[in-house]
Amino acid sequence: MTNRDGLSSDVEEHLDRLQQAALARTTCMSVWRAGTVRAWLEVVMGMPVNTLPCLENVKSGEVLLRLTDVDLEMGLGIYNPIHRRKLRLAIEDFRRAEGDQR
Repeated sequence: MTNRDGLSSDVEEHLDRLQQAALARTTCMSVWRAGTVRAWLEVVMGMPVNTLPCLENVKSGEVLLRLTDVDLEMGLGIYNPIHRRKLRLAIEDFRRAEGDQR
């Protein structure tokens, strides 16, 4: 199926995700919405979230900033300790950056 610009919905969705990922790189995590969170996880962090409860449970960057290791494992289904560590460290970088700006 194509839209009025001749793009398929898959291509359009991918372009939107790339735009959201660019937004994630240039804005504070606390202002992110669900689409930016998903794009950050998938594009920037390289962690596809289609099968994770993350899509239902994390609707904003504010939620991401409050996640603990237990939340990542039990709430989001990230059982691999290396993946949890990768996310924790990235989230901590945003916490520090936002703390410096406030």
